[in-house]
Amino acid sequence: DERPARGGDIDPGKITRIEFRNVSIAYDDAVPVVRDVSFELRTGELAAFAGPSGTGKTTIICSIPRFIEPCAGEILINGIDARRISLDVLRRGVGFVFQQEALFSRSIADNIRYGVPDATDAQMREAARIAGAANFIEALPEKYDTMLGRRGARLSVGQKQRIAIARALIRKPDVLVLDEPTAPLDPGSEADLMRTLRDIARDRIVLIVAHRAGTLAACDRILFASDGSMVATGSNEELRRTCAPYRQYLSITETEIET
Repeated sequence: DERPARGGDIDPGKITRIEFRNVSIAYDDAVPVVRDVSFELRTGELAAFAGPSGTGKTTIICSIPRFIEPCAGEILINGIDARRISLDVLRRGVGFVFQQEALFSRSIADNIRYGVPDATDAQMREAARIAGAANFIEALPEKYDTMLGRRGARLSVGQKQRIAIARALIRKPDVLVLDEPTAPLDPGSEADLMRTLRDIARDRIVLIVAHRAGTLAACDRILFASDGSMVATGSNEELRRTCAPYRQYLSITETEIET
């Protein structure tokens, strides 16, 4: 394959479809940690990626913006091989929110603007609104000028999560990937956040890496992987009914959460 590692110069426009076709991924020419994985993601669908620890979930999500390259198969963006797309364009289109997102001892506005420091006040406030953060921010005495303590110590866990989502959204990504966003939340906060993510997914691709049964039940479709391979896809109800490994996985993860 003579296509350059840096990518081509194609701009696919707004990303509305991502397809993995028989993708395998290995590190340093070792045995692949992800093998023959195929699935599709589309705008308007809230999707979850589930599976036991070590099954390759992080490897797969990091391959979407080409932080990691497949050793076999194809990743298609709007039907175009990702290797033919400009890396800058591709990576601008994908936003990540990690479970332990770093917040800084600066104002809320500065934390949301991180990565887009020249964003206008209107853009910053719109990102907060979409992320479901505007109401609690506006209730603070200093609003967006509120200074956060170390690692956002002045905010609840759920509020920190929404600031992190606003930070990702201010870049206006077409694809939003969240790594276990509900893991530290109580059931009420979990349900509130899932409603927000469903709204966000109306005009974006939203993919959540998740373990909790409540989170998975709130998603349209679940991609269930185990031992580096895709085992099954479907709704939570479908997989509970038809996929014994999925039922066993839920039983184990719920026991771990309770303990």
